[in-house]
Amino acid sequence: SIRYPMIIIYCWRRRQQLTDALTEMLMQLIHNLGTRAEKKVDKKQFAAFKKVRGKAKLLFRMAEATADQPDGVIKEVVYPVVAQRTLQRLVEEFNTLGSDPELEVHESIRASYGAHYRRMLLPVLDQLDFQSGNHLYRPVIDAINIIKVHRHSNQHYYAADDVPVDGVIQKKWRNIIMETGKQGEERINRINYEICVLRALRNSLRNKEIWVNGADRYRNPEEDLPADYSDNREHYYTLLGAPADGEVFIAQLKKTLRQWLETLND
Repeated sequence: SIRYPMIIIYCWRRRQQLTDALTEMLMQLIHNLGTRAEKKVDKKQFAAFKKVRGKAKLLFRMAEATADQPDGVIKEVVYPVVAQRTLQRLVEEFNTLGSDPELEVHESIRASYGAHYRRMLLPVLDQLDFQSGNHLYRPVIDAINIIKVHRHSNQHYYAADDVPVDGVIQKKWRNIIMETGKQGEERINRINYEICVLRALRNSLRNKEIWVNGADRYRNPEEDLPADYSDNREHYYTLLGAPADGEVFIAQLKKTLRQWLETLND
């Protein structure tokens, strides 16, 4: 009977689709975590910038008053033309604008992740099996496995030697995840580490350096290669009209991009 093979094929295909859907949901949640935090910080800074209106006019009044009375007392010269409260609001505004936007974004991400995103993301991670054929991305998979193992742990820090950092965490974020303990030892802030690992995972899934076992869209890219690819690479490169040397291929792409940019510019 053909019924049982058809059921098997159907279940196999549905499993692929569900795995793809879970992977896409994971990537979308990680993306939303970052974009919402960026919008929140942008909104905050824009609101701060609009707090005091007519800054140029206020500056002119202050300059005019102090130029006319250079030896005068601030309370007697400046405050009559620009109120003290207005000056305080200006200071608050520029303090807000002068803060590090990237650090603010990360703090906003951390707050959202710890409050509710973590409860959604970690169960999804448990259902997906991540793999990679590139040893440079192995640290990301190791970091994901560590997060899975310690999912229900109450510890707030990892020992610096217990988790991979190189190849996972960007240098600009290392001062955020790495802290110094009471006894001077280096330790890893667990929540900040998880956030950085998830962002690294999303980027790796997008460029297909990391793939998901049992998926279709996010399958192992080597499955798309011909069975005899390793033995006949030169033949397939010739069919594609591509050089076998990666450096030459990149140089050709750069040349083409420059030509089209020059055409656009002209």
